[in-house]
Amino acid sequence: MNTDSQKEPWRESLFNICASPATCCKGFFCTPCLFGTNAVKISNVSCCVYCCAYSILTSCLSCGLIHMRMRAKMREKYGLEEKPSDFLAACILSPLAVCQESREIMSREKTPNEKVRTSQPSESEIASTNNSSHTS
Repeated sequence: MNTDSQKEPWRESLFNICASPATCCKGFFCTPCLFGTNAVKISNVSCCVYCCAYSILTSCLSCGLIHMRMRAKMREKYGLEEKPSDFLAACILSPLAVCQESREIMSREKTPNEKVRTSQPSESEIASTNNSSHTS
């Protein structure tokens, strides 16, 4: 686990909403759905439950309660700094934060739409692997 001095900065800016137009649209027109999708990727929980909980809590201006908790789990999972504070991001700038979290998850985990660059191992890598397996 990372200590505070070992925390790394977010790769995605809170205000870089144009980085992913699809995420931006989903985040602003259906924030609860994107929040639920993020929750699945962060905690392997039910998308529907978190989507509904976010929607219900939004109606009484309390969606930040569940969002702060999920954001803290995400920071813990990826070893991220708490900049900006979870309260500010989740309670005041929630749609922006949900979009940021989605982009951050995409940048840290391979997605099916992402092209994976592959290369064959060099002859020296193959030889060193073969030599190490024979010495064991």
